Amino acid sequence: MRALSQRRVLVLEAALGATLAFAWLGGKSLWFDEITTLIFTRSWASLRHYVPRIEPNMSLYYVLLHFWVKLGEHEIVVRGLSALFGAACVPLTHAVAARLFGSRAGWLAALLLATNAFFLKYVQQARGYSLVLLLTLGAAYGLLLLLDGVRSWRVWCGTVLAAVLAPFAHLYAVLVLIAFGLAVLVARPRDALRVPVLWAGAVIGGALIGTLLLFMNADTGQVSWLAPPRVRDVAETFRLLAGGGRLLWLYALLGGVALCGAARKGAGRQGAWPLVFVPAWFLFPIGAAFVYSVLVSPAVTARYLLVCVPPFAMLAGAGLARIRPRMLRVAVLLLALGMGGREVLRHYRGPSKEQWREATQYVLSDARPGDAMLCYLYVGQEAVEYYMRRLRAEPGLIEMVPFAAGPELCGAHPDKPDFQKVAALYRHYERVWLVLSHHTLAQMGRPPIAAALRQSLAARYALSADRTFRGVHVLRYERRPAPEN
Repeated sequence: MRALSQRRVLVLEAALGATLAFAWLGGKSLWFDEITTLIFTRSWASLRHYVPRIEPNMSLYYVLLHFWVKLGEHEIVVRGLSALFGAACVPLTHAVAARLFGSRAGWLAALLLATNAFFLKYVQQARGYSLVLLLTLGAAYGLLLLLDGVRSWRVWCGTVLAAVLAPFAHLYAVLVLIAFGLAVLVARPRDALRVPVLWAGAVIGGALIGTLLLFMNADTGQVSWLAPPRVRDVAETFRLLAGGGRLLWLYALLGGVALCGAARKGAGRQGAWPLVFVPAWFLFPIGAAFVYSVLVSPAVTARYLLVCVPPFAMLAGAGLARIRPRMLRVAVLLLALGMGGREVLRHYRGPSKEQWREATQYVLSDARPGDAMLCYLYVGQEAVEYYMRRLRAEPGLIEMVPFAAGPELCGAHPDKPDFQKVAALYRHYERVWLVLSHHTLAQMGRPPIAAALRQSLAARYALSADRTFRGVHVLRYERRPAPEN
């Protein structure tokens, strides 16, 4: 009967996770990174051209999405694969937390993860964040089974496969796997000497070294847009990982309850293991990422650390499970769900990260046959063309004039301007639309190029419309009459 009840809880958690992950999935416009994903995955030739040379990070996700988007290119379809992976993370979080802290802590942790606004925000994007989350959770669960003496080739192969593939969903998985290894060496050194664990560690370690070498050779400045982190950025990262708002204070309190209670009672049969494993899971990646960003080069933003959200939820769930009496535990749970639910609603109701759909609608509402369009970035041109197809614009209504010399998409190699094309526009087009995006990144030298582009157009055209959307700036120029001789 108890096993049946546990299965029902898992089914309900999976249903909740899927419902929240797929809710309003197509409500917001795709943004820069998601459009880049579509560029990479549109064909097998695109995958072979871009991924090994420009973006091996998330390469596993790109390959999977390449086949998935054959179902269609609606936002819901494009983001559906990520949402599916995100929904699967909820019951897997239950399994890992239950293995560490007990079944009650398991379902509480899963509930807190499912209602985490930061988690939902990024599992609803066409990026590899939910896949790396799923793979690191799978590696964690397999590791726990191996350490507890489970002898199964399926468990061993599944654990190794999840760990080896995880960095190809996102490179920050390497930090999580290192944290797992350090926790094992500190808290369970004898179990680390088990033959299956030793072999798993050797294979995973060798694979990670090879992966790091591969990524180093493919570095094209993908994170050159990042600014050096500040002290307050660390606090903001913790706040976001907890779900936003004031949830961090509640999570800190519940985490303290979990650690104190586990330390006082010896954490059951596993000793100090959960006290080391779970904090290491989120503290080491966060600490390592910020230290590297300060000492070497900026390489961290909060979304890269989404892999640290499940241990946050697990520690909070373990703290909730230890609260007595039951009515107090229920009250604290309702408080956590209320605070988390408010942040989730803010996420659903909030604006798009970049309003490409709205910007394209604005252009189409006033476009005339024979208009030309310049997009500062190649990705911006792809975004506008995507939404023109989605909005069923008249073919050939606007002629795209490529401003970039080539589709250089990432990092230290932004689109190279071709001002000769701009100068030639006057002879062929009465009106020109200019679409600017990501043009204010000073560390990438973009503001002077964008300013020169506007000046070049203003020399022959008069500005007749100027509209700013979130992340997108649309300007319309109309040709001035030629001066009389």
